[in-house]
Amino acid sequence: MNDLYYKVNPKPHSEKAYQKTDPAPPVASVATVVGASGCITVLVTSIYNKAPFPRGARYRVYADAEGKTLLHEGSGDCPFQDDLSGFERKPGMRVFISPQTVGTMAKILTPEQITAAGH
Repeated sequence: MNDLYYKVNPKPHSEKAYQKTDPAPPVASVATVVGASGCITVLVTSIYNKAPFPRGARYRVYADAEGKTLLHEGSGDCPFQDDLSGFERKPGMRVFISPQTVGTMAKILTPEQITAAGH
């Protein structure tokens, strides 16, 4: 997972950290565009991928940067990867990540971006 998180950084992609100083869970301002596969991969880890690793870290995927249209929410023990498909996403759709647990960061990649990066 670390290889994907730190070595796959296509332009553009949705990524955001939730820091202690944030008043609420932030939503990324940049979108990941869903590719032809109609799938996305969500990666979640602690900020800087350092211990302590949160258990039960949560994230949300939105259809807008304002966080009004929730598409999916998930959780896991950091670091973790969720491969998502089959829920009303279409190729070309823009999706935005929002980590929901303080001290975590999350990003959205597509299988096409991962393959293009050689992973």
